[in-house]
Amino acid sequence: WNVSGAGHIYQEPFIKEIEATTQMTLRSTYGLTASMGPATNSKAVFSNDIVYRPSQGEKENQITIIALENAGLTWEKQYEFNVGLDLGLFDRISISTDFYTRNMFDLIGILTTSGIGGESRKAANYAKMKSHGVEFTLGTRNIVSPKFNWTSNFTFSYNTKKITERNTASSVMQYLAFSGAPKVGNPVRGIYTIPFMGLNGAGLPTFLNHLGETTVTGVSFQETLNTDFMKYMGSADPKFTGGFDNTFKYGPFRLNVFFAYQFGSKVWLDQSFSYRYYDNTASPKEMADRWMVPGDEYKTNIPVIASKRQHEDEPALRTAYNAYNFSSLRVAKGDFIRLKEVALNYDFQENLLKMIGLSSVSVRLSASNLALLYSDKKLNGQDPEFFRSGGVAMPVPRQFTLSVKIGF
Repeated sequence: WNVSGAGHIYQEPFIKEIEATTQMTLRSTYGLTASMGPATNSKAVFSNDIVYRPSQGEKENQITIIALENAGLTWEKQYEFNVGLDLGLFDRISISTDFYTRNMFDLIGILTTSGIGGESRKAANYAKMKSHGVEFTLGTRNIVSPKFNWTSNFTFSYNTKKITERNTASSVMQYLAFSGAPKVGNPVRGIYTIPFMGLNGAGLPTFLNHLGETTVTGVSFQETLNTDFMKYMGSADPKFTGGFDNTFKYGPFRLNVFFAYQFGSKVWLDQSFSYRYYDNTASPKEMADRWMVPGDEYKTNIPVIASKRQHEDEPALRTAYNAYNFSSLRVAKGDFIRLKEVALNYDFQENLLKMIGLSSVSVRLSASNLALLYSDKKLNGQDPEFFRSGGVAMPVPRQFTLSVKIGF
């Protein structure tokens, strides 16, 4: 049969589609682009289009190939062992904990091929991974009285992942993905950088390249055979996450205060530096500490604003400043503690509501993302959760909400 939808035609045999969440993972984690087509193992994927012509009257419909046959692609699979414990004590304390270990295989990612089959890169089952972790929840009723109650809920989780097998090679540029990249022996979303070796006497950044040389412009972003020179900084995914929620109740008032935290991850700093600037270029405040005179290389790591002479002497300065943005100097801890939400509820008394024919009325005023209580100073005001929101959206905003709930 043919199944059509959203401008695509999937030809027989329609074996099975990889679910949409897997496609999102491919795009964010492994770098699958829209031009590479959807992650599917059908025979071929086609799309309708309109050919380019000089005038509107000469245009005609055409069918373009989105993806070639990929019948070998199958579901990701895993073996999992999980053991848990639930415990209640004195009607005041509740404890829930789970330990799990997972062996995952047939992981879906981008496989680099010779191109003989018509695609140099395609989605494939290319890796195996192991992970284990612990989830823990502690609930307590701290104060229980006729007029005042205080309850708390503390959550904690630990997770670590390691790639054990991978059947494809990546270039230096692919390892520099903002969302992290997989490499055998390290997490599935490891942060890899170009080793920064300091500024030279002219204020230009220097790096260690794949040949073991200290260089300004000799970093090859397309190198695939020798990538071991790259410096592993840590995982883009936090090892420890959780929250601490408190509820205070006094008469008709109820106050909720929630803190969220994460530790053990790394995030990229903003790509703020360039080999060339213009009058309308916005500069970070770090630029005030840049190299300006000989000797500054001993007290700063911020490179010089390259002069015209330096551009003539080093024609490939674009490579140097790109490497600086992806260097080991431009990574910070993703740790944070955030006051995530504060909410105040007021429930009107039932005897008053019956007089006006209502069963319940409550007013709620809430504020979310009020304050970042702790984060790495190296972030310089950058939000450590910005990456987790996709890296292309606005940073996590502060929001205030007033709501009224009425029951008839």
